[in-house]
Amino acid sequence: DIGYQIVPDTGQMKRVQKWFTVQGTKRDAERKLTELLHNLHRGEYVEPSKMTVGEWLSEWLETAIKPPNKRLRTYETYKSVIERHLKPALGHVRLQQLKPTQLKRYYNDSSLSPGTLEQHHTLVHSALKAAQLQGLVQRNVAALVIGKPHRPEGHEDVLQHCWEAEQARQFITAAKELGPQPAAFYTLALDTGARKGEL
Repeated sequence: DIGYQIVPDTGQMKRVQKWFTVQGTKRDAERKLTELLHNLHRGEYVEPSKMTVGEWLSEWLETAIKPPNKRLRTYETYKSVIERHLKPALGHVRLQQLKPTQLKRYYNDSSLSPGTLEQHHTLVHSALKAAQLQGLVQRNVAALVIGKPHRPEGHEDVLQHCWEAEQARQFITAAKELGPQPAAFYTLALDTGARKGEL
């Protein structure tokens, strides 16, 4: 017994029962019953589902990320990551059977940079958190991954792509020749380090 629910047509309460078949001994069945009742009383019972990781990622993308929920650029980026990387690697796995080790194997086997994989992990974590809130999974397995990917701490590669002071002065001199508006714009960009959208 998992409680009662209202029948929409009649408005009456109907008793809801679920039946499970357990392969094994009577003790195995009793153990499974205890686990199910424990989850039910804690509000953690999850209805068994055949939904795959790929199906959930597509649904989550369209319902939670697609504009106006998030910016168009965010949607396009997430869609690209899901279609090009996550679905081919994990899309066939049933959502409720996904394990932290499968995510870890995906990160280990990938040739992508640690920073990119960190973004993939953030996306998967958000999608699984939404699945947990929807009652599709009992827990967010992305939170259980040991040794999540992280971008390197140092900024040496960034410094290789930065101008020296003399190069920046030459650039501003060239911008001033184009007029006051480009001069002000590029001076602001160099002085603040603001992003394109902020500028």
